[in-house]
Amino acid sequence: MLLSLFILPSHAAPTAAQVIKALQNPAGWSAPETSKDVAVSQKRIPGLEVPAFRGVRTVDVSCDVYFQAVSDPNRHGAVNDLLEESRVLSRSGADVVFYQVVDLPFVSHRYWINTATNERDIGGVSGHHRQSWRGMDKHDYPEVRDRLEDEYDAVFTEVNYGFWDLIPAGADRCTITYAAVSDPGGSIPGGAGAWASEKSLPDNINSFYVAAKR
Repeated sequence: MLLSLFILPSHAAPTAAQVIKALQNPAGWSAPETSKDVAVSQKRIPGLEVPAFRGVRTVDVSCDVYFQAVSDPNRHGAVNDLLEESRVLSRSGADVVFYQVVDLPFVSHRYWINTATNERDIGGVSGHHRQSWRGMDKHDYPEVRDRLEDEYDAVFTEVNYGFWDLIPAGADRCTITYAAVSDPGGSIPGGAGAWASEKSLPDNINSFYVAAKR
C-alpha cells in the first residue's frame, strides 16, 4: 500500500464504491513518469486527504499466471518481502477477507484488514482479470486487531482502496494496471511519500512479475 504527505481540501467522505470508481476512471491522472519500467501517475479524489497512485506496465507473461498470485493474499508474503504477514480470514464466492502487516522504511509497522473481490474473464474476454479491494473496520476483527497491535505495535491503516486490472496484450503478454489510495495514519516523516510513489508501487508490480516468471 502507498503513503503520502499531500493534504487536500476537505470534502464529504466518499463511499467505497465512489473511490473504486474514481481509481478505475482513466481520466484525471497526471502525466506518467517511468520508474523501474512502470509508468507511474497520480490523481486527487475529492474527500480524501491523500492522492491516489497508479502504475501501468506490459509484461511478457500471461494474465492468467500473473493473477494467480495477485488474487490470493496467502501468496503475497512470498512475493513482497515488506510483508510480515498476509493471511486470508474468510472466503465467500469471489470475495476474500484478509489482513496484512507491512514493515515500511521510515515508519512503524502498518496493518490493514481488507475485503477483495476477484473477477475473472471480465466481459467474456479470456484473461481479463481484476481484483478490487477496500478497507474494513478493525473493530469487526478484534482478535486480529489486538494481536497485531500487541505483537508489532502496528498502526491501523483506515483508508485503503485499490485494484489490479490485467488485460491480455498478445500471446503470453499482459498489461497490468495497479492503482491504490491509502492513508497510513500516525506520524509520517519527510521522504516517506516520495519513497511510496517512486519505489513501493513499481516494486509491487515488478515483484509479482518476477513471481509469475518463475
